[in-house]
Amino acid sequence: MVPPPLVFAPVVAAGAHHAVGFSPLLRRGTSRLSLAATSMPPRRASLRVAAAVSAAVAPPSGDDRPPLPKRRARSVRAPAAAAAADAAADAVEAAAPAAAAATPPVADGRTCCRWLSGAKAVEVAYHDTEWGRPPRAVLPPPPPGVSMTAAVDRHLFEMITLEGAQAGLSWSTILAKRDGYRAAFAHFDPVAVAAMTAADEAALVAGPPTIVRHKGKVASTVNNAAAFAAVADEYGSFDAYLHDFFCGPNASTDYPPAAAISATGAQPPASTPASSRLAADLKRRGFRFFGPTTAYAFMQAVGVVNDHDIECHCWAAAEAAVKAWRTGGGGGVRDS
Repeated sequence: MVPPPLVFAPVVAAGAHHAVGFSPLLRRGTSRLSLAATSMPPRRASLRVAAAVSAAVAPPSGDDRPPLPKRRARSVRAPAAAAAADAAADAVEAAAPAAAAATPPVADGRTCCRWLSGAKAVEVAYHDTEWGRPPRAVLPPPPPGVSMTAAVDRHLFEMITLEGAQAGLSWSTILAKRDGYRAAFAHFDPVAVAAMTAADEAALVAGPPTIVRHKGKVASTVNNAAAFAAVADEYGSFDAYLHDFFCGPNASTDYPPAAAISATGAQPPASTPASSRLAADLKRRGFRFFGPTTAYAFMQAVGVVNDHDIECHCWAAAEAAVKAWRTGGGGGVRDS
């Protein structure tokens, strides 16, 4: 069940560790890249800025291109008065990110992650029911003929695809197209997607805007499906590969616990040595559109790390699910 929409209390202080997130673009008519990351999973601000610049050079076509921000008209008054007015407006814009990153939003007695301030309903539902949790903790019973192991792997492949598709776009845009992605890519059955032809890819790029119609991203999904299936064949499942990668002899210890992050006010990094190692290993295995920052976003999404604010009402459940997987296998593991 989708939780009721949250009505957030006004933010009142600055300095939160999730001041900047990874997902977005220029939101709600703002004219600064620095304002783009106030309502999205708290990762990878630097990549979003770079992606936004890249998108400006070669923007997605048609309905996939995010709306351009409205530019504030410069004053035509006397130079001194115009400069003063523009400086004052610039100061207001510069202060906005700090205000948006203040204390965690609270509604209906629930304290939420800071990145949910101003979030859309689809993002709130995703945060409350899925983000930061291993797949086995969130998936419903699979349909007849599909094992839970296969369902978990399909979920992992889905998140690899969606995180890669997000480059240059907002996370809410990707979530809004999620059903379209599932229909276009055989509900993320990697074997079926790997069998897609060049004609299938061209049809998706030329089709309706139910997915991000970017030729490179569509092609990378088909390519990654084959690479994903090969990893699953080698380890028994892609889920088992992740568990071995993060819980095996070379398990990462580079990322501090969430409690330490909250106490120090630090914000999660855009990437970590662990995500760089994961991206490098998957690149060696043939994956595309999956660099260290996208890898870390994927790790956050599927509960490899629990980056919910320690104050968030979801933190305890996510932490328990991550720890259960770490000791039992399947779904995610915490760097600690």
